[in-house]
Amino acid sequence: MEDLAKNGYAVDQWRQIVTKINTDGSGRFILLSQYEYMPPEATFGMQRKYCTDLQLELLWDDAAQGFVMRRL
Repeated sequence: MEDLAKNGYAVDQWRQIVTKINTDGSGRFILLSQYEYMPPEATFGMQRKYCTDLQLELLWDDAAQGFVMRRL
């Protein structure tokens, strides 16, 4: 959590963490922080929207022998 906070993750707010594989073919791992909200015109839960407020790429660092995060 400390590393996420250093990269801009709002640890004091509820956020949904989503992961995916980078689409550029590199196979790198992407972590997204997002929250959902209801637009003013929405009347049903299925009309909720998602806002991504942080994107990080997780990379292996040979020198550190561990994973590092890079903000996208």
